[in-house]
Amino acid sequence: MEWQQKTNWYMESDCGYRISKTTSKCPGQYTAWAPGSKTETPAIAYKPTLEQAQQACEEHLNNQRSNAK
Repeated sequence: MEWQQKTNWYMESDCGYRISKTTSKCPGQYTAWAPGSKTETPAIAYKPTLEQAQQACEEHLNNQRSNAK
């Protein structure tokens, strides 16, 4: 999965996954979002590092592919 920085607070993958920096109210520093999700939609994960948030997106994508078979 390739990632592109969109703003200082947000990046998006070529598969439509997004990662945003969180506010102090959230449990992790980075929030991972599934493609097409809105802020009202539960996030995939809250992670302390960008790398962990990216990994959560990768795992979610792999699970989606496995479930589609």
